[in-house]
Amino acid sequence: MDDRLEFAKRVLSNLEIPTRTKAANALLGWMIAESGANLCNGVPGNGARYNPLNTTKVMGEKCDISNYNSVGVKNYASKKCGVQATVATLENPRYRDVVRQLKRVIYPGWRNRFANAVQESGWGTSAAGVLAGIDAVEREPARWRNIPVG
Repeated sequence: MDDRLEFAKRVLSNLEIPTRTKAANALLGWMIAESGANLCNGVPGNGARYNPLNTTKVMGEKCDISNYNSVGVKNYASKKCGVQATVATLENPRYRDVVRQLKRVIYPGWRNRFANAVQESGWGTSAAGVLAGIDAVEREPARWRNIPVG
């Protein structure tokens, strides 16, 4: 299935991070913050095709369909392309602390460290948005994990 939980697990696996529930929830919370979801009424929000973290990574004509917005966020042709683009982006040294914090979700305080790492990376997502997204996923996992990405 092409849903956000499966996407998150594939990204984690490709980054060689154990696919623990907390690590998946961290990515899912970030996806919520990126999607424009309305957390007050539980509306999931839309996002770029096969690109729930809204990367601008250019993957070439086999993967890139179009720009989703004026910033250059990409719509990708498949989940495989989207996962590869997300992983390639997160492997950029500027996101090293984001990846490091995903690996450290077993330690107390992980939510704040992860959210702050995202905000400080320059990705463009606020720590408050990521924290609100993580809280939403942990409160109602079924609502937020099964949203299609394609």
